[in-house]
Amino acid sequence: MLHILLLILKIIGIIIAVILGILLLLILILLFVPVRYKAQGVCRGTTDSLKGKVCITWLLHLFRIDLLYKDSHLIWKLRIVFWKRRSAKKRSAEIKEEKADEKDDEKERSVNEEPDTAVEETDETHEEPEKKRSVEAYEEPEVEEELQVAEKAQDVKRLPQTVQCEEDKEKSGQISEDPEKTEKKKSKRKNPDKKESYIQRIVKKIKRTRDKMREQKQTVVDKKEQLMSFLRDETHKAAFEKAKKELFRFLKAWKPKKLEGKIRFGFEDPAYTGEVLAVLSVFYPLFGSAFEVHPDFEQAVFGGSLLCKGNLRLNHLARLAWVLFWNRNIRTTYRDIKNYER
Repeated sequence: MLHILLLILKIIGIIIAVILGILLLLILILLFVPVRYKAQGVCRGTTDSLKGKVCITWLLHLFRIDLLYKDSHLIWKLRIVFWKRRSAKKRSAEIKEEKADEKDDEKERSVNEEPDTAVEETDETHEEPEKKRSVEAYEEPEVEEELQVAEKAQDVKRLPQTVQCEEDKEKSGQISEDPEKTEKKKSKRKNPDKKESYIQRIVKKIKRTRDKMREQKQTVVDKKEQLMSFLRDETHKAAFEKAKKELFRFLKAWKPKKLEGKIRFGFEDPAYTGEVLAVLSVFYPLFGSAFEVHPDFEQAVFGGSLLCKGNLRLNHLARLAWVLFWNRNIRTTYRDIKNYER
């Protein structure tokens, strides 16, 4: 019985060891097997002449992605071991073109059929006003004019009676003035120095705005002093230097192994050309003389070619995360930034 239990435990241990070995192998493959990439592109001054190709492979081409941009269309291919897929944009573009041709044919047919209908509509429109005129001719305008004259006479008779009633009420004092007007008159009597009160309000508003500006200025000064004291701290300085060092090391490991290119660019405004050249000059130490830049300050031009090739390993990224996480200065700086009152 004990022999059987030991055998079962031995089998379970072997299974666990195999599973752990497989997991360890997968982790090592993910960390140390590089992702290889290759990119090529050409442009001759127009968007139609732009062509490009990108190829990304991993683990002996068992995983592969191909991207091709040509004639304003993007074509892609995907391969995962034996499973393959590709884009169907080319077919959809052809279907769209066929539909557009059919719509154009239908429009041409409708245009050819429109004149007949237009002639019929014009005939109907000519007939309608003639009918209206004939109907209006049979109406009796004299009766309508007599009714209008009678209504005007009644209105004239009513007017003097209403005017006399209003005059009698004003004399007897029945009609009272509006309460709003009386209140305004009283306020004018009570506040003869209205202009002075208005000036006092303006002065108070000016004082309030001045006090607010002083408070805002003081808060800005306090925040500036707080930020400068944060940056002058020794732990924060050490954390920034360490992060900078590790970041440059990571970029050096991930930079392309091969980079060749030529670019010629220019804008209508020479100032924009100079600004773009200044931005590109920041990356010059990383690429060196392999990448040629030719600015044109006289005309608007864009063209060039590019060849980029390299590989990416996840162990460099894992190392960067490990070092930054276990550094004490970086952890304290992160906590201070999180608790910093902005």
